[in-house]
Amino acid sequence: MAKFVGVAVALLMLLWIVWNLFNKKDDLERLKKDYTIHIEDTASITRIIISDKTPQSVTLVRDGNVWRTGSGELTRKDAIETLLETLYRVRLKNFVPESARDNVLKRMASAGKEVKVYAGNKLIRHFYVGTETMDEMGTYMMLKNGKNPYAMFIPGFNGFLSTRFFANEALWIKKIIWGFDNLEISKVKYVNYDQPQESFELVVKEDGFLLTD
Repeated sequence: MAKFVGVAVALLMLLWIVWNLFNKKDDLERLKKDYTIHIEDTASITRIIISDKTPQSVTLVRDGNVWRTGSGELTRKDAIETLLETLYRVRLKNFVPESARDNVLKRMASAGKEVKVYAGNKLIRHFYVGTETMDEMGTYMMLKNGKNPYAMFIPGFNGFLSTRFFANEALWIKKIIWGFDNLEISKVKYVNYDQPQESFELVVKEDGFLLTD
């Protein structure tokens, strides 16, 4: 009888240990989900909306191999590549101490930016970007309906990330002087009506350029 009781107690202890391990694993998975902002497959992203408190808002839309603003203007390649890289590489830097949590949330509410990322019509990420950390090596971010804000960073990059999420559409637009391919240009003519002797013509040749008065 005593042997049976001993075996039963051992089994109960083993079950208790296994139950605790599974619970801890579930807790870790829930915690990881709460700070997972990065997107593995950025090629699936078709639309990004960034809004701030000014209030300003910009919509960025993938159009084949290029990106455009919501108004149809081409975006700056450097800016969109930096944004997509940030969405791919951003990771947890550290947790926000409980004593600092309220202040971080207040600053996020007053000066934060809202970011929505879509793949097709599916909203795959919705989060807020706050201010930088005290050492300026991280940026506070928080998922929509998340439990806590977290200090996020890009491994190997020294600096904060909030400036990569800007809502001013004018800053996203690619600056274009001529809206056509340079290969289509066969001749450029400059006429100075005040000083005609300063006028010239530049003609594209197969082996280079010909400059004439």
